[in-house]
Amino acid sequence: MAVATTVEDEREYLACLALRNADGIGPKSWKRLLEHYPTPAEAVSDAGAWVRLGLVSESRAAAF
Repeated sequence: MAVATTVEDEREYLACLALRNADGIGPKSWKRLLEHYPTPAEAVSDAGAWVRLGLVSESRAAAF
């Protein structure tokens, strides 16, 4: 049985995969990111601001 997905579903799925597979981005970083951003996709799209916002360290952001 095929499951219908939307572009938004795929965007969120890919964002979760990117965060899950990023070196140095673990459960604590996920928690901080998702407390600040409403969705993983929004967090990923604003990754350049993570350090400035104090959400992750420079080394973790650089690894992403």
